[in-house]
Amino acid sequence: IMYNTMNGLKAGQAQDAHINFNKWFVWDEQMKKMLMEKCGSDSNRLLVSGHMMEDFVKEYVYSNSLPIPTSVLDGKKVISVFSIKAKREAKRLALNYLYELVRNDESLFLIVRPHPSEKEEDFVLSDYESERIHWVKYHQENSKTTLYDQIYLSDVCVVFGSTVALE
Repeated sequence: IMYNTMNGLKAGQAQDAHINFNKWFVWDEQMKKMLMEKCGSDSNRLLVSGHMMEDFVKEYVYSNSLPIPTSVLDGKKVISVFSIKAKREAKRLALNYLYELVRNDESLFLIVRPHPSEKEEDFVLSDYESERIHWVKYHQENSKTTLYDQIYLSDVCVVFGSTVALE
């Protein structure tokens, strides 16, 4: 018996849809519908189970692992971007658009988290300096803490096909 508990969505596609899982746990009816329509998945295989991290998130306590004083975020809408590796047009367009929004709207604060496999030369950097743009620096030991703190601080999260979507 094979079960899939992965989020099933990466890079705008349903990943693993071709594998014949006995059951595939999905977050909600919308995800189930997408997998049925776009991938022809059998509705009997898809079990709506809710999000596997939901209980953890409800109990999460912010640990202040990011070097951003929370006072700086007062009254700000925090947008987080969880980047992807390589030079991708969607990443470039999205980040440049968000940089422009931050430049023109003092109420916005942007937090960008590079993908663990992303090379520095593939970063999409802003063409101006701003205290309202923060790049997350992390390593193996603090990766999860900084990730959860970033999500906790965020009003909006932008994810480009990554397991961060599951988190």
